[in-house]
Amino acid sequence: MKEKYECISCSSVITLDENTLKESIKCCPKPDLKLLSAETSEEELQIQLGDCYEKIIDCLRYYIEMPEDKYKFLAIWIIGTYFHKEFNTYPLLYFNAMKGSAKTRTSKLVNYLSCGGKGMVTNNTTEAVLFRHPKHIIMSLDEIERIGNKEMSSIRELLNAVYKKGTKIERSRKVKTKDGEDFVVEHFEPFFPLTIANIYGIEEVLQDRAFTIILEKSNNPLYTAIIEDWEDRPEITSLKFALSKKSEVSVVKLRRKNYIHHWNDFIKGTITTLTTYNTIYNNTTLTTPNREEREEMLEKDDLFKRLYSSGIIGRNLELSFPLLITARLISIECFEDLLKTLNEMVGVKKEEEYFENMDISLYDFVVNYNKGAFEYVTIKQMIRDFREFIDHQEEWLNGRWLGKALVRLNLTLEKKKTNCGIKVILNTPKAKEKLKMFHGECVNG
Repeated sequence: MKEKYECISCSSVITLDENTLKESIKCCPKPDLKLLSAETSEEELQIQLGDCYEKIIDCLRYYIEMPEDKYKFLAIWIIGTYFHKEFNTYPLLYFNAMKGSAKTRTSKLVNYLSCGGKGMVTNNTTEAVLFRHPKHIIMSLDEIERIGNKEMSSIRELLNAVYKKGTKIERSRKVKTKDGEDFVVEHFEPFFPLTIANIYGIEEVLQDRAFTIILEKSNNPLYTAIIEDWEDRPEITSLKFALSKKSEVSVVKLRRKNYIHHWNDFIKGTITTLTTYNTIYNNTTLTTPNREEREEMLEKDDLFKRLYSSGIIGRNLELSFPLLITARLISIECFEDLLKTLNEMVGVKKEEEYFENMDISLYDFVVNYNKGAFEYVTIKQMIRDFREFIDHQEEWLNGRWLGKALVRLNLTLEKKKTNCGIKVILNTPKAKEKLKMFHGECVNG
């Protein structure tokens, strides 16, 4: 019988048979082996994770009323939190609804089922709490209606960072030494699964890092007349335990398959073919892949062709990728269902961005301004027309903002200073090209 171990010191994954002593393993100077599980086949792992997936859906369906595809989406998001440390990014989850639409209940249940969650939410967090929150452990914010206010800017910046690995926060702390007092610098990395719930919405940068679930107010007593008792239900407690155990085995599969590395190679070669796999790199040695390795690479290529064909790119790809990889650990059917759901959700995000993002509005304005003629126009006149175009009269939306935006978006062909102020010739073809990325059918010609 073979068993898998992970070295706590160097993160190596080692397979031992019953005749091999753990003490004989020298993977690093100080090996510390932790048993992951007995050898589990790919099929057995999929069955076990699939069972957890179905039980999570049943649990969500018992307490919350929402469309069927959203049950499945939330189940994948929850399972993915158990693999959070294996991903470079992980999408935030935003619940938006009117009062009395079970935002808090949904947040607490998702928190409880997720990795490290205790079924708790907070509506009064601070900057210090955010950057000191443990990595990879879920946090749930509820009723944060003031998140867009100026005084919340520091908290908002931290929330914008938690979806992606690699943001370092430095804080100095006073310590006592034998010579008196000194300051030491502490480093924090705010990277953890996060859910947010409120009524009035969140600002666009934060929303761009999240998938939004709209919760509708229910009038069904099967949901409105039940009490939150999931912490006292043994079948849900055992589900959390099973998820923790299955995730330990699945992490081994994720590391071995290295989806992110393979995706990048796939994209650089665009669509790969069988001949690509005549040889592979194994550390520093060029080797011929065996049948199992070839089948695994072809299987990944098949998945990536589907993802590539979906047109999901950029930030939306970063957010979708970990969920799709999690879904594939369960089954190909689960992957296909999720990809369809993500296509719809990304489409909604693009629609919202098209109508709410100021830069996209400027692209739209330039495409339609002055009928695309290559003539000099003044910044002063443009800002008046742009304000009317978007029906926005805020003080910060002035000529200085417009000038910087035109430079940032490369929307000027020529520029000169006159007695009437700055004049520019607009780069209409560039604006038309960029606008097609967000809403191609809105661009005429």
